[in-house]
Amino acid sequence: MPAASFLLPILSLSFLSASLSLSPKTFSSASHAASLGRNAARTRLHMAAPKPEMEDAKARIRWLPTLNPSLKESESSGKPNTVVLPVFPLGSMAYVPGSKQVLNIFEPRYRKMYDDILLNGSRRFVVTMVNNEQAGQLAEGGVVFYLT
Repeated sequence: MPAASFLLPILSLSFLSASLSLSPKTFSSASHAASLGRNAARTRLHMAAPKPEMEDAKARIRWLPTLNPSLKESESSGKPNTVVLPVFPLGSMAYVPGSKQVLNIFEPRYRKMYDDILLNGSRRFVVTMVNNEQAGQLAEGGVVFYLT
């Protein structure tokens, strides 16, 4: 799969650093978990639980208004130095500018978007968090991915 590296942040990214360790570590196999011993596995999973400060950070995320899929796609505002980029929502995971990620694109709509990004030559798109508690709502901040 293609690697994507981040070029620059957009809007406010103050929530990103606090959101990275919210998902618990999972073991790749039962034998690996068994080799660590029952107590080690319990301890590791317990330590990966969200901390209160992480929940506070999540509460500070600013969300855009809920998307309305019945609206027509709008064109650029025409303002100088304005660029319209595709948005790739990636769940509740926040990404940090300057790092590299590998994307596994399997949904047909995202495969089409990926193909469109490559064909138009820009190789850039916005990645932002999705509000798991409100369907169709994206975070106000995100990062720009550049396909390499």
